[in-house]
Amino acid sequence: MLFIAVVLAWLAMQFWGGAALFQRDEILMQWHSWLDNEYRNRVGDTGVIIALLLLPVIATALVLYIFGGWFFGLVGLVINVAVLLYACGRGDYLAQMQAYRFSMTHLDKQAVFDAADQYYSIKGDQLSNVHNKVRQKISYQAYDRWFAVAFWFLILGAPGALLYRICHIVSAGSVEAEGESATAQNDTDENDLNDSDSENNADDGLSPYRYCSSYANDTNAILGFMDWVPSRLWALIVGLCGDFKAVVQVLSVKMFTATPVVALLDKVNLAIVYGDRAVSLNDDETIDCHEISEAKNELDVIEQVDSRAMIVAMAVIAVLILLLF
Repeated sequence: MLFIAVVLAWLAMQFWGGAALFQRDEILMQWHSWLDNEYRNRVGDTGVIIALLLLPVIATALVLYIFGGWFFGLVGLVINVAVLLYACGRGDYLAQMQAYRFSMTHLDKQAVFDAADQYYSIKGDQLSNVHNKVRQKISYQAYDRWFAVAFWFLILGAPGALLYRICHIVSAGSVEAEGESATAQNDTDENDLNDSDSENNADDGLSPYRYCSSYANDTNAILGFMDWVPSRLWALIVGLCGDFKAVVQVLSVKMFTATPVVALLDKVNLAIVYGDRAVSLNDDETIDCHEISEAKNELDVIEQVDSRAMIVAMAVIAVLILLLF
């Protein structure tokens, strides 16, 4: 049953353009808004965060415990698949990256800037700066869209996958308590990945979000813990599909450092593209693309390697499921 759920989620991310049908965040936002308005003054930010994160997770575990065995386990399979698809990354990773890359076809920088703004909410008028930010998002989304969720699904089941995704959503900000319309804004690269989701939900007439450092700090701390192991496993898988020697050299330096996951995965992709040239880069250093052709070449290599990495990751997880379960 676990294998079927993981495979369906993999197919959704790889071939069906995501799982938007299952990824409706309105209920979570309304739940967040209600907790924030009713209990924040009584139990504080930490109490709200605990309830916000753990109650849906506990509810999912109870539902699986009670109904999971019905109809020879089919009900449990449906619940697991639905939760896993909900927990997968938002948006169509491949379509967005291909659209951004297509904008480079005519070597028109303005077209590239427009595509970066449209698909990744990144604004700018300097190619190297804009492309570096887009590449960082692409590097993280490739990992976050399925592998991280599948990892925690295998470790903690559907509740673990759900906890991972809720942390991502909450880390984008917190519900507006005062009734003022505002959009969540965060300072970390991980949170930037969720900004477009928050803006879209606000446009749909849902409770607007506001930035709350307490909520963001709590959830980011949890995310940092939950991302540590799977992000490094993903980096090794990417290395197997690209330049393994260069990736191992990057990990030998970054493995036990406080390097943010976004920066780590970006360095791994740079190592895949540039080899030894990227190994010695510090956290605040990168390799700039000053020409569109250079940026396009980066994306070509990254897309090919990520596509192979998804297949290898699926094979690895399938073997683990067959051996352990």
